[in-house]
Amino acid sequence: MKFRLSILLLAFTLMGTACGAAADNLEKTAEAEESSEENSETAEPEERLNIAISLPEETQYNKKLGKELTNKLWQAGYNIILRYAEGDTDTQREQIKELLEQDVKCLIFCPVGNESPKIDSLNKEDIPVVNLDVLDTETECTDLYITYDNEKIGQDIGDYIISEKNLDSAENVTIEFILGENNPVTEDIYKGLMDKLSPYLESGALDCRSGRTDLESCTTTAKTGVAVMNDLGRYLSGYYLSNDLQACVTGADYIANGCCGYFATNGYMLENFPLVTGVNGETSAVRDFEQGFLAMTAFKDTKKEAETCVEAVKNLIEGEDVKDLADAKTLNGDIEIPTIVLEGQNVLQSEYNDIFINSSYYSDEEIYG
Repeated sequence: MKFRLSILLLAFTLMGTACGAAADNLEKTAEAEESSEENSETAEPEERLNIAISLPEETQYNKKLGKELTNKLWQAGYNIILRYAEGDTDTQREQIKELLEQDVKCLIFCPVGNESPKIDSLNKEDIPVVNLDVLDTETECTDLYITYDNEKIGQDIGDYIISEKNLDSAENVTIEFILGENNPVTEDIYKGLMDKLSPYLESGALDCRSGRTDLESCTTTAKTGVAVMNDLGRYLSGYYLSNDLQACVTGADYIANGCCGYFATNGYMLENFPLVTGVNGETSAVRDFEQGFLAMTAFKDTKKEAETCVEAVKNLIEGEDVKDLADAKTLNGDIEIPTIVLEGQNVLQSEYNDIFINSSYYSDEEIYG
């Protein structure tokens, strides 16, 4: 009875995910500023400088990052103009063009997928630019790049699977991979994963029956948990008729959520549930942890990323050298971009409550709506 209740709760979770993804992309600036003003402890400055933010689409992770950036920039005394590009490069280019015409003092952006909005041609006033998460290799006016060590994240997930499944002594542990869209983040996670897991795939300690182990076949364009459930039915059809899949590695928590839904509605019980891993630390991960479905997620702390970004924005606006903040350099053609590399954190089933709830990283409203 308890497991049936868990399945029902998961079904509602997936329905909510699908509905949220289908919502219209509306102007977020006023709502975000109102939320930020309520949380601000900073006295109202005489004149707030405009900071522009362009994020690729309204995924749960991007919305959390947008909220944290908005709150922290507002508290630092800035006005924020935030746009989501609906997953379309042409839309992002038009939005950035409009943003740069609004007397902004800094642009923060993450490009859509592998496409560049070609900011150089739009940035006629040489406005400072901070590139987040995915490097735009066609933009040369970037002053600072802030990203996660995604290859290390993949390696950490691989080490976790090696340890949990005792791969140094095990044989024929069944595993499947379903990562995100084929973009630089996915590529780096995949590289790190295979750095750790390839020897076990070659030795037979790991058995991927579908044969989906190269990068292209591991990726998915599914945007919701429901879409992932449908994809997984096709990917795994006929390979695990005895419900003997033991591990499922995903590239994002919404993908993990869809995988958990598929397993829960296709005969897997908690005692033989596959070890499912995610990435990001999204609200769907919290709900899947609560149901006992998710084993771990590689947490990308949007609060930490936002704090790092705000410090960089202050330096850029005040004319200070951001090289002092950077701990690395990224080569973009012949240009070296100062880079801040953030570390992910493996969060296990036993730890999620302290990290996501007790710490107030997420509110109940964010988790449950």
